[in-house]
Amino acid sequence: MAKIKPSSLLAEIRGVLGGVVFSSNAHGFYCRALKVPIQPRTQYQVERRSVFSDAVRSYSAMTPAQIAAWQSFAADPTNTRYDYFGDAYLPTAINQYASINMLRYEAGLTRTNTAPAGPLPAALPTMEVYVDFTAGGGNSYIQRNAPFNASIAYVHVLVRLWASLGRVQPPLPLYFLDIYPAASFPTVDIQAALVDCFGNLPSDGNWYITLTPASFELRLGTAKTFTGRSGDTVTG
Repeated sequence: MAKIKPSSLLAEIRGVLGGVVFSSNAHGFYCRALKVPIQPRTQYQVERRSVFSDAVRSYSAMTPAQIAAWQSFAADPTNTRYDYFGDAYLPTAINQYASINMLRYEAGLTRTNTAPAGPLPAALPTMEVYVDFTAGGGNSYIQRNAPFNASIAYVHVLVRLWASLGRVQPPLPLYFLDIYPAASFPTVDIQAALVDCFGNLPSDGNWYITLTPASFELRLGTAKTFTGRSGDTVTG
């Protein structure tokens, strides 16, 4: 791994060029050889790829009026996203169609060809997250400390766990944990879902959990991220 020193001509560099990955950590910018990861083929991942492929095929089979409705929805400025560099962009109509139908699959709903017409959900109220890796330490949970706005139908949950303590390492990916109906709250036990997602939990370590409100049409609102050590309760 090589380190890069920025200058007046090169203020920042990130991404992949040929077989080299440019990135940064707490010590500054660096580059490393690109390693193509092996595609794991768990049942869950195979099912997700199948749902995504089916959504792409289904989009092409829709009527011109249906496609036009998704294109109009995709052009809505409230769908603005931000890439790795912080630049704004709007996902395409087919990306929106596939993403929303993937969320519907995760929520146990059937595929829809109808473009969303409602607004984004309101922000989440104050939430509390507790994660404990140790056996007998109590069940990990997510709790709302105030009622949800009526526009919130689901809470989408992403999680990242790792056992490294005090060691600089690249960020690990966030994994989909579950999408919980608003009616499941005020408190949702996530211990079993954590074990299903990660297998045997580390004996100690750090965690990140991102909570995102979703509307009845599975439009995602503003996310909240919580982080702590095993055994921590975090409110925000």
